[in-house]
Amino acid sequence: MELENHGEARVKMNDVELLSEFVIEQREHGGFVPRCKWIARGSVAHWGHTHQRANGHSALITVQPVDGAWKISQLELNDQRRSVQESTASRLP
Repeated sequence: MELENHGEARVKMNDVELLSEFVIEQREHGGFVPRCKWIARGSVAHWGHTHQRANGHSALITVQPVDGAWKISQLELNDQRRSVQESTASRLP
C-alpha cells in the first residue's frame, strides 16, 4: 500500500503482522467482534530522507456477513504506538 504526497511525505506500507486476536462478543446473524493487535511496517520519506517505521495497533473490529461475504462494519481503535526503527539518507525523485 502506498500513499504519495500526503503532507509532502511519501508513505509506503510493506508488511502487516497479526500479533493476536480473540472474539470477545458474538453478534446477531453470525457477526462477531474480535480484539485484534497488529504491527504495520513501512517507510515515510520526506525532506530528502526515509524513516523505517513500525506502528503497533489494538482495536475492536466488528465483522458481519453481508451478501455472502465477511465485511468490517466498525473499527474502534484502542491503542496506537509509533516507533522509528531507523533513518536512511536518500534522495527523493
